[in-house]
Amino acid sequence: MNKTAQLKFLPNICVPIKNDGTLVLSCDDIEFHVQEFLKSHGPDYGYDLAIPQATPIEEIIEGMGLTVQYAYFADPQILGMNLFGRGRVKIRIQGQVKEIVYDAGTIVISGELEENSPVGRLNFTLAHEFGHSFYHEEYFNPHSENYELDFGEGFSCDLKASSCKRSIVGEYFGRPLNSELDWVEWQADYFASCLLMPKDSVRVFMQKFFPDTKILFGLAAKDFPLSHCAEIQKQKIIDEFEKMYRVSRQAAVIRLRKLNYLK
Repeated sequence: MNKTAQLKFLPNICVPIKNDGTLVLSCDDIEFHVQEFLKSHGPDYGYDLAIPQATPIEEIIEGMGLTVQYAYFADPQILGMNLFGRGRVKIRIQGQVKEIVYDAGTIVISGELEENSPVGRLNFTLAHEFGHSFYHEEYFNPHSENYELDFGEGFSCDLKASSCKRSIVGEYFGRPLNSELDWVEWQADYFASCLLMPKDSVRVFMQKFFPDTKILFGLAAKDFPLSHCAEIQKQKIIDEFEKMYRVSRQAAVIRLRKLNYLK
């Protein structure tokens, strides 16, 4: 494993890459990449890691030269699709399935998430798809067939795309990772979690409730301060955290556990 890949949005950073095209990334690697990315690009969107706030995820995606489109997929299980090459996608419009052409660099999100789902689900799906843009463009060149993509017979495109279903987005925490595809989806999930709830920002948020610097020494808690709170206080803090970062309850709890604020 001597090969390395240059990160598209952090061109000064290279990461090891396996022969199957999977990047070798630890939790710490992804945390670092997200922090560096937000330090470099966050100010362009009025974002500051020192001020707890929701990540302007859609603005950041489009600021990176990508396009976000919303549509109802013919397959209702699909939440998001990331096209690394120009392709034709089956979309449901007024009860009929049509094939719509999208250009490379387009992230298509289910219209259901835009219209009928909590904002936390939408934001996590956007961040997950951006994670694929951040890390996996080269992986999806030879592996697009894993997603049963149908761009239409005889249509010429390079088939570089990901298609993420309900069983994928946000579902790779705490489950066995048995294949290269599992690792790719875990990387996108963990990236999304870090991007929406950056650890430096979370630390500042938590200091309001736990000002004891011994508890919050470094970038994460050391002894699960939320778990020592009364239940009512704990739930109130998590509620505020969820609203502050515009994430789902599930995503909030998983992130707080990862950063050792919650057992």
